[in-house]
Amino acid sequence: MAAIPLFSLFLLALAASFSAAEDSAAMTELRTGLIPNPSGWAAQSDYCHWPGVQCDSSRSVTAIDLASRSLSGSLHAVRNLTELARLRLADNRFSGRLPDFSGCTALTELDLRGNAFTGPVVVTAMPPALKNLSLDGNYLQGALPEFGSRSVGVSLNNNSFCKTSPGNCDPQVLALLGVAEGFGFPLVLAQAWRGNNACQWELINCDHSGNVATITLINHDFRGGLISPELSQLRYLSCLTLKGNDLRRYVPERLGDLPQLKSLDLSENDLFGELPAFRSDVVVVTSGNAFLRPAAAEDSSPAPPRPSTGAGCWGSSMIMGEW
Repeated sequence: MAAIPLFSLFLLALAASFSAAEDSAAMTELRTGLIPNPSGWAAQSDYCHWPGVQCDSSRSVTAIDLASRSLSGSLHAVRNLTELARLRLADNRFSGRLPDFSGCTALTELDLRGNAFTGPVVVTAMPPALKNLSLDGNYLQGALPEFGSRSVGVSLNNNSFCKTSPGNCDPQVLALLGVAEGFGFPLVLAQAWRGNNACQWELINCDHSGNVATITLINHDFRGGLISPELSQLRYLSCLTLKGNDLRRYVPERLGDLPQLKSLDLSENDLFGELPAFRSDVVVVTSGNAFLRPAAAEDSSPAPPRPSTGAGCWGSSMIMGEW
């Protein structure tokens, strides 16, 4: 009879040992991903004794407080800390999309105020036990997150959401956010593209009917970003300039279907594959893309009537490249 509780204790001890090993690996990964390494987080020291870290009796990490440390880098390792209950990283320099915290099943308090996070708040990527979420002072985009029946205290002031109340963004805004997603939700666009009227955004021009007509993005270094097929949703787009942005992979086939397109500048990127077929009157500039090939056959269909778009479009009809 005594063997049963002893065996149970053995299993509990074994589980605690596995949990500690997993947390040790996660904390090592977290330390390596942070820039700079937090003061006092020495590789050869016990992670439970690192400044700002709290552990329970089984050496599982329960709290991390690294507020105001001028930190940046990767937070992906946090998702493996299953006993973490409190994470405070306010007033640092973290950027890019919010990490996936859904694996942090014990996390109830998440404080990421005063950073430079971009992109949408994905509710399904939030911790399931979350009670308090602080995201003020970032550059988060899209619609305001809604937690439904979950009782979550949320603070979201001073971000780049399309609206100040819950609800879908304008269709043109949604399409442009899809474009930003392809580029990795860069900070420069999160700062320039705010609100629910794309015609009031920087780097965008609209026609007299309020349709997005020109997008001009030059030398922004999107670091291997992609050209999103969501551009095809902007049916009145006539001039698209994406010069010198370190864009990679292919050019979406659907760009060739834009009925009002007049000029497309893809020069000085790292695009490859076959260029979509465009109408013969569309000016396409592709110089500086060594592995981008012309379409096998060009579409000679006539151009439909287009609204005037002003400066930024070429007047001649040609495809200019290095072929």
